[in-house]
Amino acid sequence: MGSLEASKSRGSKGAVVSLTEVSDSGFWYVGHAPDGLVAELRPAFSAFAGRVEGDQRILAALQAWRAVPASIHGPEPGAAIGPAAHEFLDAFWSATADSDLFYACALDDHDDATWDLSEDHQPEEPPRAIFAATPGLPTVSLLYIGLGPERAKWLPGRLGTFAMTHDELSEAAHSLRHAHAMPPAERADAVRRMYSWLNIGSAHGFPVVHLLSALPDLIGSALGRGLGLVGATMTA
Repeated sequence: MGSLEASKSRGSKGAVVSLTEVSDSGFWYVGHAPDGLVAELRPAFSAFAGRVEGDQRILAALQAWRAVPASIHGPEPGAAIGPAAHEFLDAFWSATADSDLFYACALDDHDDATWDLSEDHQPEEPPRAIFAATPGLPTVSLLYIGLGPERAKWLPGRLGTFAMTHDELSEAAHSLRHAHAMPPAERADAVRRMYSWLNIGSAHGFPVVHLLSALPDLIGSALGRGLGLVGATMTA
């Protein structure tokens, strides 16, 4: 995938970053993974989870969002974001995996089997992986804004970075699909929130609806091949 390859030359070593310091792109990759790869990467995922869980700024920002979801919203075009939205956004920049973990997840990436979510069309065949890049915005923050706290709580891992064996994915599949299954009116509201959130960065025109359908599609194709899933975020 050309866009994934291009991101490799821009990868950083992760660590904690601040919104006030970042005007880069957010990346998200999720792909099929055999249980052996999940086991190999599990220590790195556990270390990442521990870092996120130990960051009180991240925890406080997410708690504020869960308490009053409407307080976190995108600005009008050209306007500044409010303090609560700033803290929420900063949490996602801070909870970014390092580039080594990101590319370890994408080690077996195949151009013709990866769905680049920035493209207008969906692949004809079930994807083996998904990839997204959003300039000036952490990609997974868009998905959380769209799903809202009650649905996003079913997402695996820590803010887009996770590892699941086939059995773990099979056990969680129903809840993950349910999290994305919205009635038409609720889905329309989710899409509106997501497009408003795009006003923060420079990813205008990103087809946000793909984020609402990509993970369920990927779950089905992974289970059908007897595989699990790994996912990681990155900034560059």
